[in-house]
Amino acid sequence: MVTDILDYLKNCPILSDFNMNVDFLGKNPHSLSISGRPSTSILKKYTDGDTLEKSVYKLRLRLPFGIDVSKNTENSVLAENLQKWVLEQSAKGILPDMGEDKVAINIELNFSRDNVSYFSDTAVYGAELALTFYKANEKGSKLC
Repeated sequence: MVTDILDYLKNCPILSDFNMNVDFLGKNPHSLSISGRPSTSILKKYTDGDTLEKSVYKLRLRLPFGIDVSKNTENSVLAENLQKWVLEQSAKGILPDMGEDKVAINIELNFSRDNVSYFSDTAVYGAELALTFYKANEKGSKLC
């Protein structure tokens, strides 16, 4: 599933110059990492065994940072625009393709102001990417 999310994020124009990876955040600015092991909850279980689930992934972005106020402001704008892009895509029904046994129904991105680490010339911003989806039971029912 993490590769489905990564492929989805690669379509975001805001992230076009980012180096993206799973469970690894590069040292250079404009790097993005997504956790390979999400926290997943079953929200609802249907009588046929299908489930409605939510997986939450940790997302980290390394961006330029320093005494230049305009550069730091750009980081805030980037985070806001990325959050807006994900929300707009979700509202349009443009969601990650998850294969035959899962169907994405909603995706959300939330940044936390408290989840920032500062280094000499970069900052790492943390966010949570939540994906809600239907999952077919293991006995082979197919979702549309």
